[in-house]
Amino acid sequence: MRIGIYGGTFDPPHFGHLHLAVSLMEAHHLDEVWFCPAYLNPLKKHKPASDQDRMQMLEMATAPFPHFSIIDWELKRKGKSYTLDTVLESQSYSHQFFLLMGDKTAEEFHTWHKPEEIVNNISILIGSRQSHPPPPPHGSKTIAEAMSRGWTTIPMFDLSSTEVRGRVQKERGIQHLVPEKIVDYIKSHRLYL
Repeated sequence: MRIGIYGGTFDPPHFGHLHLAVSLMEAHHLDEVWFCPAYLNPLKKHKPASDQDRMQMLEMATAPFPHFSIIDWELKRKGKSYTLDTVLESQSYSHQFFLLMGDKTAEEFHTWHKPEEIVNNISILIGSRQSHPPPPPHGSKTIAEAMSRGWTTIPMFDLSSTEVRGRVQKERGIQHLVPEKIVDYIKSHRLYL
């Protein structure tokens, strides 16, 4: 099978995440997308909601999509979540894997742990409203070629989990940003206050 791995903190998962996953799945004829929540993103400064809360919300977000699943590899490993470890773990399965990301994430890809080793072990697929990838900031030909091969022009939601959390803190509505069940979960568990 052709499977996309979509990693992130998902704190909380929102319509932008779902839209990107569906768009890249359709554009590249993927059979499934596996969401992989990070235990601890080494590039993020804030402490995320608990693993249990993020998994519950991700299960709610992905439930309507029969080709979406969740893998807990990074949560089980604990410590800093490095994409390369997840990519290498995927090689124990007999599927063809692709790493999914949005263009904002792709802009910082060169700062990840061993990015060249990542692209040497998995194809990356990048969703963007732009028709061409930006030049790589550090001139890595390997990364630039991988990005160019996987660059996919799609309509994009300009949305982040940071924005969702900020609106919750300011007691503003988020119904237009996340599925209704997640709105209720955030309220009932008093997350992000």
